[in-house]
Amino acid sequence: MSQKIQKLLNNQGENYIFPFFWQHGEREEILRKYMQVIYDSNIRAVCVESRPHPDFCGEKWWTDMDIILDEARTRGMKVWILDDSHFPTGYANGAMKDQPDTLRRQSITCRIQEHAGGTTLHMNAAQLLHPDPHEKSPVEAFIMPGELPHFDDDSLFSLIAVKDGDFDSALDLRPFIQNEELQWDAPKGNWRIYTLHRSRNFGPHREYINMTDHRSCRVLIDAVYEPHYAHYKDDFGTTISGFFSDEPELGNGHLYDVDDKFGAMLDYPWGCELEEQLRQRFGERFDLLLPLLWENTSDRELTAQVRYA
Repeated sequence: MSQKIQKLLNNQGENYIFPFFWQHGEREEILRKYMQVIYDSNIRAVCVESRPHPDFCGEKWWTDMDIILDEARTRGMKVWILDDSHFPTGYANGAMKDQPDTLRRQSITCRIQEHAGGTTLHMNAAQLLHPDPHEKSPVEAFIMPGELPHFDDDSLFSLIAVKDGDFDSALDLRPFIQNEELQWDAPKGNWRIYTLHRSRNFGPHREYINMTDHRSCRVLIDAVYEPHYAHYKDDFGTTISGFFSDEPELGNGHLYDVDDKFGAMLDYPWGCELEEQLRQRFGERFDLLLPLLWENTSDRELTAQVRYA
């Protein structure tokens, strides 16, 4: 019989639940009473839920945390701290509003079009500079009926022509762009054109941190983690178990879509650090391979390598 089962049979189980303890700025006696009720229910840990609190990381918050931690120390309970004031984690308690747009979420997108060889491919400035507009899903329209933030730094990442699915001979069409327009006389054959853009105008939480960028993640750390550590350094590792991140998201695709996977026509998370790591992995012309994130009909081994990277 395993040691764990033997302990359970001897009524020596550990604590296996830490419910959200929702904070609204209640009076001290209420906070102490609730900690007692939780303890009397044989629950030995709580996650302090910050979102309803009117003063997260402000003076009232520290007063309430002092009370909760005092009760936890007295009763030998553990405390987790939910790490943001909005759902999902990534809002950074509003600190992102003071940050440059370069630290906000970014996506990479792909537009695919067929083109017959022996004819001229023309693309205007709007097609070259901007991806197809992001359309809200029904769920997003219901949850977020208003206008989403719009950013003006869309940029063309790559423009690639591939003949008969052979990415070994992919062509970079950017040298054919003049005065923000493309004119390219395609040789004979069946061509597929991939236009990749960087954009911050995808997804519902566009002003949240970019989780592929350590400088952006640092905004959340400085806004939430560091102040808690400054206040309760001696409690970390003892009474405080750590921080609880509530469904942090990379932010690509549509909210709550369950079928998002490589090969679907959706945006993927992006950032300058990710871009540099891919360059180191595949070389300076790694951009010629990126369409394989969306393409499902080419060499399967190469496609798998790119998607795994």
